[in-house]
Amino acid sequence: MVSSVRERTIGPIESLNLVKGEEMSGTVSRGQALQVSARVATQINWDELDGDALQAEVIQLPPEEFGSKFTDFLKTMARVRMVHDYFQETKLRRTIYIPPMGRPDIEELSAVLQGSSVKIAYDISQTGPIQLALGTILSPEESEISMAELDFRLSAIAGRLLGYQHAQWLVRNQDEYPEFKELTGKIEIIFMPGLEVRVDGFLYFTPALVPEKSKERWELEWIGSSGASRSNRLIACAHRAQVWRAVASD
Repeated sequence: MVSSVRERTIGPIESLNLVKGEEMSGTVSRGQALQVSARVATQINWDELDGDALQAEVIQLPPEEFGSKFTDFLKTMARVRMVHDYFQETKLRRTIYIPPMGRPDIEELSAVLQGSSVKIAYDISQTGPIQLALGTILSPEESEISMAELDFRLSAIAGRLLGYQHAQWLVRNQDEYPEFKELTGKIEIIFMPGLEVRVDGFLYFTPALVPEKSKERWELEWIGSSGASRSNRLIACAHRAQVWRAVASD
């Protein structure tokens, strides 16, 4: 079985300098409402829609039901576009670049976790070169969020997720980055949801960096997939600019 397991938790970060997304608030203006109406009238590809379905499922709806459903639709569109504001990135004092690294296979993870039955639930971690980013998806006033909300907010870093191989690299190379080592004892770093492993059929674990007992060095541990909120955990991912450069070079 896993020798050392910590509960997986997500909590607000109060003591670190975070780069927040631009906040937007306020009521919808008449001009904005007219712009939406104009775009619906002129920019929808009506040829791709079924007229009978449109008549039955949209046009014939009572006014109140149509208004409610269309309002929910607009809320969903706006929410998806604002999801990137949820990931608040820390300012690392020194840039850390991690070279290309392959994902671990089941034999390697079985040896590490020492479970009688170890399976990779999923591994969607990056394998190319990345620039490390750390951040939180909670606002300062939040102490915890539901798993459904957690999954939604994590979509802010989809395509940028890191895994076991990156955690290992950071442990091995931490002496080259004194500023990174100075964070030990102040935070813990989780690599969720880049990799999640199922042990003995029902226990789920994800890699994390936690301080050694001396609080002077990082060590790799596996944390459980449930638990109460904690206020000192950051999520590791690839820096957004690094992803943009990779896409631009394709």
